[in-house]
Amino acid sequence: MPDILKLVKRIRAECPGKDIWVWTGYKLDELNAAQMQVVDLINVLVDGKFVQDLKDPSLIWRGSSNQVVHHLR
Repeated sequence: MPDILKLVKRIRAECPGKDIWVWTGYKLDELNAAQMQVVDLINVLVDGKFVQDLKDPSLIWRGSSNQVVHHLR
């Protein structure tokens, strides 16, 4: 089991009711089966690579305008 999956399961067990956010440099539709196991347990995924040319300090929870915030639960 990948370490991130272990961590998310532990947080879910020890901190019920808390939202879990994950940032990834991949798009949601590019994630493999193991990564999707993590997605199934989190509340919010911020996907997409940070792109310096698209950097926007006014954005909330993301660094560049190509990144997308997915509210999963």
